[in-house]
Amino acid sequence: EVVQKMFEGFANHQAAAETVRGVLEKYLSNERPFAASIDKKQPYDQLLLEIINQGKEDLEKVLFMIAAHNKMASRNETVMAILREMVAAEGSGMSCMYVPDMREEEMDGGVHQKVVEISQLPSTAAVAGDYGNVRYLAQQLLDVLPQETYQQRLDGLQSQLRALEDKAWASNSEMPGAVEGNLEVELLVDALYDSDAKVQKGAIQSYLHWLAAPSRLSEVVIQEQSARWTQFFPVSEGKHQRHGLMLLLPEVQQLESKLEELLPQLVTLQGSSGSSVPLNFLHLVLGKDAFPSVTDRTLFYNTDDEMKKAIKQSQDIFVKKAEILKAAGVGEISLVLPQPPRHPRFAKFLLDEQEEWSEQEMGRDMWPSFAGMLELGALKRICTLQRIHKEVRPTSHIYLATQPVVGGKSAAPELLMRA
Repeated sequence: EVVQKMFEGFANHQAAAETVRGVLEKYLSNERPFAASIDKKQPYDQLLLEIINQGKEDLEKVLFMIAAHNKMASRNETVMAILREMVAAEGSGMSCMYVPDMREEEMDGGVHQKVVEISQLPSTAAVAGDYGNVRYLAQQLLDVLPQETYQQRLDGLQSQLRALEDKAWASNSEMPGAVEGNLEVELLVDALYDSDAKVQKGAIQSYLHWLAAPSRLSEVVIQEQSARWTQFFPVSEGKHQRHGLMLLLPEVQQLESKLEELLPQLVTLQGSSGSSVPLNFLHLVLGKDAFPSVTDRTLFYNTDDEMKKAIKQSQDIFVKKAEILKAAGVGEISLVLPQPPRHPRFAKFLLDEQEEWSEQEMGRDMWPSFAGMLELGALKRICTLQRIHKEVRPTSHIYLATQPVVGGKSAAPELLMRA
């Protein structure tokens, strides 16, 4: 918590780099003799005698050095907290091992040098100390620094999208946008607004493929700044179809007029289906960057205040357009707020018990289909769910599930995780 407050108080990157470099150097300067003795397999009493002889002109400094070393456990925790904060883990919703925009050359040179030195501390525990945890965290940080810039990754995706055939969504093969099982949503959302019509069309096809998964797509109609589709889950006893409409909106102020213009497409489909059950989707993407006024993207949640405003504006419009949404059979609305180069923000709206549109907080910053796939609604009916944001990336989900007290006894909370 102290480290988190320290980072929150930094005025800029330079101030953060200077402070972090100084703290890490202070840690290392104290631990270098102890770490070296472990590598040399030097007896601990011999090491202490050597330190005393070298510092006999200032024994008070020797005393402080040994006293600081004796508090290694707490000092290691502080260093590990700093390493996590460097990649916006604490309070950011981003994994300390997931930084889509951070590269080795962008990490301050002095700080990078200190992290490298920490990663090379002894791996073997000894009387002189145990650096295992802090060493491994530093190694992980260095290992996951992407070798490509955000733009290079985007260029690679654009090349894949240009190569897509028309109606590629009709095949059952995997579409572009995922690397080693991780969906690169920040790149796909960027490509949705690409000036190259071929890239944009490919991006829409790929995006809808992942959005509908594990359902299958049919009848995809891509229009200028919008797309309409039908999705179904393949079962042996026929198809249960749901329709969707995606709108690409430069800003939230255009939402009301676009709903009036394009929702009649869903109204027609809903009318022809003869169903009164609101099963259809409305998916809204607010520009390439929904938060142009927020220039500091150090932390994933730096856009919180602006996001609250966008959610309030959108919800007011949904309430105002409740009749046409009902006629279109819309039962779920997803709002996507890109914040490149970070993972986009997400908000999900459902009809409440009074049949009014309200945000489902459980779906905040979650890929739209996950809430249903993880059956969070059913879980929430039988226990209290607390989502744990820290230490995980946006595509991972960890919940603390607490069942209600029965017979005066409360069951121990369970940890539910979807990596």
